[in-house]
Amino acid sequence: MIEIRSLNKRIKNNIIFENLNFDLAPGKIYGIIGKNGTGKTTLLKLLSGLEEDDQKQTMKLFPDQYSPIGVHLENPKLYPYLSGKQNISFFTSDLAEFYYEPDILINKFQLETFVDKKVKTYSLGTKQKISLIMAILMSRKLLLLDEPTNGLDEESVQTFKSILLRLSQEHGLTIVITTHDVHELEVLFDEIMTIKKGSLETVNL
Repeated sequence: MIEIRSLNKRIKNNIIFENLNFDLAPGKIYGIIGKNGTGKTTLLKLLSGLEEDDQKQTMKLFPDQYSPIGVHLENPKLYPYLSGKQNISFFTSDLAEFYYEPDILINKFQLETFVDKKVKTYSLGTKQKISLIMAILMSRKLLLLDEPTNGLDEESVQTFKSILLRLSQEHGLTIVITTHDVHELEVLFDEIMTIKKGSLETVNL
């Protein structure tokens, strides 16, 4: 069980999270829904350690020297003058093992003709796929995905869903997904939450 306790975050004068407490269970897929600006991306940044809370502390969810968290944020930042394959290798080369081999994910997302080209030539959807592959490869216990289906065609969305279901069901990976279009991914979610008044509230659809 991943336990988050007493999380507080303000941006300027706006309370995003106030004494937030919640648990994330192994093998569960959580959907965080809501409009832009409600704090969905901020939550993922806090969970991943990319952003500090109001006490200037970085959240440390795992005691391991290498934090086993994969993160994909909206509008992925990749090295534009490296190829997709070089980007993947740069961020994952120090990992000893994966739930999926990189080439298998490349094939599943039909990127064989793109991975050796420079990222600066990629469409949004292709950049999105490379970023998702990197996040999946880096995850051991927790996978955080911010608007992951942006720019993906329907076939790629279905591929993405099947990969996540296998990761959760066969490997017990905990997955948190933010989205503004809950219906596209609703079938995946074990629990759906929205951010209201500094807290997370369960949504029944």
